[in-house]
Amino acid sequence: MKKIAQSESFKKFYNKEYIYIDKTKEIYSLIEFERVFFSRPRRFGKSTVLDTIATLYEKGVEPYFKNTWIYDKWTEKHILY
Repeated sequence: MKKIAQSESFKKFYNKEYIYIDKTKEIYSLIEFERVFFSRPRRFGKSTVLDTIATLYEKGVEPYFKNTWIYDKWTEKHILY
């Protein structure tokens, strides 16, 4: 049985057997904006979302985003050099 993660690191979801709810479709739409304001209570996943975005820009989709919505939509134009 998969565990519920107690971490803000997206990479730990990939490396362990943790439950992950794919929010990459929403993240993809967020990156089109110049600024975004996250207003959520404590322990609501803000840091995990930001770490997921950082992982996308730093590492791309391989290998962390296989079997997610964003996998075939993320292109080289999104990666910052």
